Amino acid sequence: MSFEIGEIVEVIGNEDGMEVISVRRLRPLPPTVLARFYLGDMVDAWHNDGWWVGRYVRREGPKYTVFFENEAPGNQHVSYLKAQLRVHQE
Repeated sequence: MSFEIGEIVEVIGNEDGMEVISVRRLRPLPPTVLARFYLGDMVDAWHNDGWWVGRYVRREGPKYTVFFENEAPGNQHVSYLKAQLRVHQE
């Protein structure tokens, strides 16, 4: 995979090193279509300056609840605004 100067890349760390999961160009792009989430979808939630993988489980008004299976009980369900979520990228 090659990149051009000025591209923004997103990487994910894993045990083997780093893996590029998305590339965005700095020049203008067409408008982004808002994603529609369905119960059970894997999503990425923006939290503590990073994207965290979870499963969309409930919507209450403007809040979308995401379940994080590897968190301790009591911390597994977190609610987010739609702007803080995206379709899982990995």
